Amino acid sequence: MKTYFLIIISFLFFTSISATDVSGNQFGTWNLTGSPYNMIGNITIPTNETLEIESGVEVIAMGNYKITALGNILAVGTQNDTIRFHGDGGLNWGGLRLEDEITSNLFYHCRISNTDDTNDYGIQSINSPVTIEYSYFDDHQRAISFSALSSNNPAGMAIRWSKIAYVQKSGITVVDNSNVLIISNEITRCGLGSQFSGAIQLSLQNNSHSCSPTIFDNYIHHNEKQGITLA
Repeated sequence: MKTYFLIIISFLFFTSISATDVSGNQFGTWNLTGSPYNMIGNITIPTNETLEIESGVEVIAMGNYKITALGNILAVGTQNDTIRFHGDGGLNWGGLRLEDEITSNLFYHCRISNTDDTNDYGIQSINSPVTIEYSYFDDHQRAISFSALSSNNPAGMAIRWSKIAYVQKSGITVVDNSNVLIISNEITRCGLGSQFSGAIQLSLQNNSHSCSPTIFDNYIHHNEKQGITLA
């Protein structure tokens, strides 16, 4: 009995000290050994730097903090080892904002949850190249924004084989961007709030711009308002 008790105490002690507190400038690698990574403040990936997040890592926001990538993020999980981003106990946080207009961001096998505040997204790309595949977005005001920032040659952005669900407003918002690929996703339970927001919403900031993304082979169903909205 004493041996079992000692093993349990040792395990609890190990798990209690394995978490890593992070804030401020971050780059390099967040590995499984340091997981979970507790965000205790806003995080910035500096220009020309990369933050690589290994499969199985959990990122927990301890307050309404945001990750802003002036550099780029490589979050590559696997089917069996998803990368998780969420607020502590369902707490709202600020999501991920991508601003590097040159270097691509990757999100494979990720689950991003709990950015339920008015001005936040799960992922917001500001003319920043990004590929999202096999990922799940849930519990957001707006899950994803692909904005070209009025560029005449927008960055390439794509979401494939992913699911978006339980969103108060739009699941995917595309602003002034005809280079976006939205292919083979499931988008459901969006528009849960009082506003009439589509599961996919296309919008123009200026009538001299264009917004004609490729939307193909998606399963758009059981949304409270529109499926696709053009504004």
